[in-house]
Amino acid sequence: MHLVEIYDIPTGAQSKAGRIIDTHAKDRIVIDNKRLVSFHVSDYGIPSIGSDHPNLRHASGPPPPISIFCRTVAPIGMIHYAAWPTHVKIPATTTEGPKTRYYYSLGHVCYQSLHISSPHVMHVLPGAYRALMYTVMPDDRTDSPGLVKLRRYINPETQPYDYPLPEEDTTEPVSRKARPLVPFNVYSCFEVPRSFKQKINEEGGISAITWDEGIGRVCIASRDGRTIRILDFAHMVQPDARFAAWKRSQALLQSNS
Repeated sequence: MHLVEIYDIPTGAQSKAGRIIDTHAKDRIVIDNKRLVSFHVSDYGIPSIGSDHPNLRHASGPPPPISIFCRTVAPIGMIHYAAWPTHVKIPATTTEGPKTRYYYSLGHVCYQSLHISSPHVMHVLPGAYRALMYTVMPDDRTDSPGLVKLRRYINPETQPYDYPLPEEDTTEPVSRKARPLVPFNVYSCFEVPRSFKQKINEEGGISAITWDEGIGRVCIASRDGRTIRILDFAHMVQPDARFAAWKRSQALLQSNS
């Protein structure tokens, strides 16, 4: 049995050096599941706002959800829950206009997905909207396991527009209620070059790995290596008809020159 709790952060006056703070959970839920072996919670990532970040999602809206990833055994896999923010309206005063205050409630924790990675053991680098997963061999219990596969995970309910569209389920549910669309490649694998994985495993396996959800980069250090390898999974513009027309124009100019 596991407890998930929310606490208020002590204010500056409360957290003076040498003072003991007695706090209690504001909210609590119980998860009764013997298959869970570890929990991994996403950071509270508020996007930057400014001229350099004009199109970030939720830059001026509600805060991002808090993702809770749970590693499972029997079968080996990963469960994802999301705590969605809720809000209250604060009426206007004589000095300030109306405001919206956002807060997190464990009453708004929703089950998102389950992925079975058996026989491989899955590890997660959590994120609010997208996380990075990597799998290792089940019998590799060292501090620097070898890399088997590198996967991405995208929250099924918050897909950016340039991600693949979800597959439609044409079967009629028993409850006759509409079933939410789930993208078919939520846990899709990256085409990591074989030489990349081979080099990491030859250097003793993964010693440290970190994932930056905002810029879409992962940094990997091997146990015996002296370099940090960086993979960039940032967004890029997909070629369209204009690119094909530009290529034809280039070919025409080269043929006439």
